[in-house]
Amino acid sequence: MALSLKRAGALNSSRIQAASDRLVDGDRTGTISRFRALASDSAFSTNVSADKVEVFDEHGEILDARAVKLHHAGGDETAASLAFAAEQDSQGQWLVRRTGFESLWRGGHGLVYGAVNAGGMGAEEPRYGPFCLVVEDPSSRADEIAVFPSNSAERYCTESGEVDRELAHSEAVAWRNREHLATIERAGDVPGTPPEAWPHLVCSPSRYLEAVLTPGPPLESVDAVRVRDGYLARLADLTVAGSQDPLEAATEQRELNAIEIVRRWRADYGITIEAVG
Repeated sequence: MALSLKRAGALNSSRIQAASDRLVDGDRTGTISRFRALASDSAFSTNVSADKVEVFDEHGEILDARAVKLHHAGGDETAASLAFAAEQDSQGQWLVRRTGFESLWRGGHGLVYGAVNAGGMGAEEPRYGPFCLVVEDPSSRADEIAVFPSNSAERYCTESGEVDRELAHSEAVAWRNREHLATIERAGDVPGTPPEAWPHLVCSPSRYLEAVLTPGPPLESVDAVRVRDGYLARLADLTVAGSQDPLEAATEQRELNAIEIVRRWRADYGITIEAVG
C-alpha cells in the first residue's frame, strides 16, 4: 500500500531530531549548531530547461515530468507515457528505478523533484537546465512533501526493479526537519569546510538532499529564479548575433523566450531574478 510522504516524515520526526541534537550537543565549538541554523533557512529548488519554463508559464505552476510530457502530447496519455519512458531511459535506464520509488508513495507519479537549497544554483546539471526555481515555503501548498538523503531512485531502487521499501520509509524526513537531516548527513564535513562554502555543502550537483512534493507549487509561490551570469551574458549576445544553423537557432530562440518569460514573472508574481557567478 502506498504511504503518505507527510505521514512517513512525521513518523520519523522524533528520531531525526534526536540524532541531530546529539551531534550539536557533542560539538563544543558550536560549528555544527551554526551549520544547522543555516540549513534551517534553506529553500526548495528545482533546476529546469527553457522548454519547461514555457510550459510552466502556460499552466501557471511547476509541473511534474509526466505532466510536461502530457502537455507536449496535446493530452494524449499514451504518447505522453511513451515519451516519459523514453526520456528516462535515455538518461541511463532510470525508468524502472524512478517508477519503483514513486510506487511507494501516495500520488507518487505526480512528484516534482528538487533539492534542499541553502544558496546557489542547487543540483545544477546540464541535463536539468539553466534555470533554478526557488520556493522558500513549498510545504504550504503541497499535499505531500518529504526530503531524502540523496537521489531517491538511485538510493532505494535497483536497475532490475527491486525497491527497498523499508529503507525509503525510514529515511523520509518532513520538510520542517530538513535542517536536522542536513546536520546528520553533513556533520562530518562541516568542521573542515569554510562557512562561506556551507551552502555548497548542503547542495551541489554531485551531492544533495532530494526534496519531492506534489502537486507542484503555483508560480505565485516561486520566490526567485537563479541563472548563471555567464548564461545571461550569452543570451544578451544572442540578441545581437545568433546562430545561422536552423536547429541551433530554434534552441536559442527558445532560450530567449524563456528569459523573457522569467522577466515577466518578475512583474506578474514579484519573482526576483538572481544572477549567480
